[in-house]
Amino acid sequence: MKIEKLIEERGKDYGNPEYFFSQLSGVWTAMLGIPVSPTECAALMIAFKNLRLVNNPNHLDTLDDIEGYTYIAKLLADKYCEQKD
Repeated sequence: MKIEKLIEERGKDYGNPEYFFSQLSGVWTAMLGIPVSPTECAALMIAFKNLRLVNNPNHLDTLDDIEGYTYIAKLLADKYCEQKD
């Protein structure tokens, strides 16, 4: 499945990735007591999915998830860099 289509499909269930990762950033920041940016949240989800892949290398959907989180991390990083300029 093309990554943009995957993100669109998942977005129907979970909402816009930019908004979702902004929400997740707020939750993890509050829980951990340290700032966690939306881009860092995406990176942590990639780490989570990589561990799942190590434990179950036959679950190929996990590779789609890793690709999706990587795509989202790039989008978030691009947005963050634009805001800093």
